[in-house]
Amino acid sequence: MRQCIKWVAFVSMVIAAAFIAGIGAHAVLDVLRSPPQIDMAQRFYSASERELWERFVSEAPPDFDESVEADFPELLRSALGYETLLNSTIRDRRYEHPIDNSIRELRIAFQQPELTFRALYWRHGKADTLAVILHGFASTADKVLGFDKPDYMQFVGGRLFNDGLDVLAFDMPSDPVLTAAMNTRLMWHGITTEGAWSRAICETMNSLRDRHDYEQVVIYGVREGGRYADILSVLCRPVTRVVIDGAVLDRRRAIWRDSQHQQMKQPILFDQLVPIEGQTSISDFLAHSRSPKVYLAGDFALSEIERALSGNFEETRVDESRSGFIYKKRSRSVPELPDAQRLLRDGPAGFNGFGVILKNR
Repeated sequence: MRQCIKWVAFVSMVIAAAFIAGIGAHAVLDVLRSPPQIDMAQRFYSASERELWERFVSEAPPDFDESVEADFPELLRSALGYETLLNSTIRDRRYEHPIDNSIRELRIAFQQPELTFRALYWRHGKADTLAVILHGFASTADKVLGFDKPDYMQFVGGRLFNDGLDVLAFDMPSDPVLTAAMNTRLMWHGITTEGAWSRAICETMNSLRDRHDYEQVVIYGVREGGRYADILSVLCRPVTRVVIDGAVLDRRRAIWRDSQHQQMKQPILFDQLVPIEGQTSISDFLAHSRSPKVYLAGDFALSEIERALSGNFEETRVDESRSGFIYKKRSRSVPELPDAQRLLRDGPAGFNGFGVILKNR
């Protein structure tokens, strides 16, 4: 019996050794064997498609479009489907907070098409200024006010509330993949994500300022939220000040460069009912803004935009014009507190930057 067990063990070891040797020999042969000659154009896409792509990549980004469209506000409304949403209602309820009972959760609902948006409204009761905060991707209204884990928004809404301002923090688009998918679906109904959120924000601001008779309304948009703030400056009722922090200033060229380097993961995020990206620029948002406006950006971005705007705009001091640009000290896309707080409260006086005034044509 013992002898039989020894034979079984020996045979098993021989089989295992042969198996391992076979694997090793196969691996060596794979290394020595030359790889198959596969035409990459045939493997991933057609040859003609690859030729078109290579031609596209070799082209330089378009020049900055410094022209100003006379009918830009109407063009923007049409591109975003801004007028499509009808019959809005705003409902509110108490936000579940363990200490503060003054926080309200707003639901802004439209019937045509049926859409509902969410915002948090933190009110003192007698404040004369309303701050509207619009975050970028990967954040929420709860984080803006300090009710969730900290992120790049750094609880700016809670800080402004502590400064004595009432705060309206909107839940903005947060996931670019979902936003791109929603944009495609909404376009079936004649509207875009930018148009839908912009209309909801304007309606809510109008309702609150009329109900509580605010002396001042300021808008603060960060990153992608800055793009919405730019849209609001053209389409909404005038406000005291719009501050755009860390947004892309030359969006047309940025989209072009990102797509060239295959870095644009959700291109349908930028689809519009009327493709205005190719014929508009920040010049239009400056010339047609209904509210005083300030852009915050880094040195490189501002040096590029300063040269590009020289054809249509005269440069002046940042506190002597309705529109201006302020240099950020550190990161392009992260709010620099308390500078942002001071700018929202007191305006651009004392900041390092420049203002622009549209030349007479």
